Amino acid sequence: MSRLLNGYFRDQFGSTNTSALTQWVADNSWTEDNPDALLPRISFTNRVHNNRDSQAWLVDSRYLRLKNVEIGYTFNKSQHLPFFNYIRVYLSGQNLLTFSQFDGNDPEAPGTGLDYGVRYPMTRVVNIGAQFNF
Repeated sequence: MSRLLNGYFRDQFGSTNTSALTQWVADNSWTEDNPDALLPRISFTNRVHNNRDSQAWLVDSRYLRLKNVEIGYTFNKSQHLPFFNYIRVYLSGQNLLTFSQFDGNDPEAPGTGLDYGVRYPMTRVVNIGAQFNF
């Protein structure tokens, strides 16, 4: 499964040369020191030639993501905890792991439309909690 990169990946400095260059594009563009690069040379001139559809802009879009997990245990009423009917302890997490060959952006970003798939990185959240029932 592949994904065709568009937008800020191809038009590196924006249509008016006022946009920032992404680190992924800088690291993967052709230079004399990096002749086997994935992407064409970064240039303010000949921009149309560097942005044409080609295999250079086709990247592997397969990924595996662990989005949600919750682990918990309930301690039922016991002699050691006479004031509680039960106690539940848990650990939960969101966006814990993503395995992807493409590290230029979130692999779930659409890659088309007005934002061209620009997304903030996924936020990893870990919660630890306890629930007491009297």
